[in-house]
Amino acid sequence: MDERYRHYCKQHNQPYQPLPWKVRVFTYEEMEKTLAEKHGEAFTRHMAAFKYHLMYDETLDVRMYAARVVEEAWKWMEDKSPAIFVFYTSLYSPRVALTNETADERILADALEKGVEHVQKSYAHPIKIKHFFPYISDMSFVAMSDDMDEIDAYKRNNPAWGTKLYVAYEDVHELNIPVINIGPYGLDAHKKMERTEIVYSMEIVPNLIDYVLRHVLASDQQ
Repeated sequence: MDERYRHYCKQHNQPYQPLPWKVRVFTYEEMEKTLAEKHGEAFTRHMAAFKYHLMYDETLDVRMYAARVVEEAWKWMEDKSPAIFVFYTSLYSPRVALTNETADERILADALEKGVEHVQKSYAHPIKIKHFFPYISDMSFVAMSDDMDEIDAYKRNNPAWGTKLYVAYEDVHELNIPVINIGPYGLDAHKKMERTEIVYSMEIVPNLIDYVLRHVLASDQQ
């Protein structure tokens, strides 16, 4: 902002004075650590009690709950000049990658490739395998590609963690079941004109799922 203001003054032949604002950007973890060091147990006990009682406010979803926690912590900041606080406010869906590094992953990937080849002859349009699913899916809770250090960073920067929000990510990490997504095809998902391509979704998909399951089960018995 100051750099742009300097440029503006130069372009318009106006006197330039540096803007008085300071750059103050904090993660929630940095804010909490700073306040705990400054105020000690008075702050930590107050915030623990505040989050506990706020948890029972049924008018607040997880996002607004997190925002309220940050607002409460802000009251303990001595410097009230403008600042930006970065924090998470909702559920994190871990990324999942099928890397083919394990035998189970290779079996599943092979089953999918052969399954697509098997059903393609019954469908007029090419069926392509995409190696990344860029949307939210329940698959995130049977496998995980993130390491636990990354998950811990998410926990430390989510004000709702441990009170309004909790997920046993450690169990997901340990479970680690290889997954693929075989689903319907259509357009405008979750919109007014949402629609499904019937032939692929109702005929091809069930047969593809059946083939993949049979191939995986047969490989497992060998």
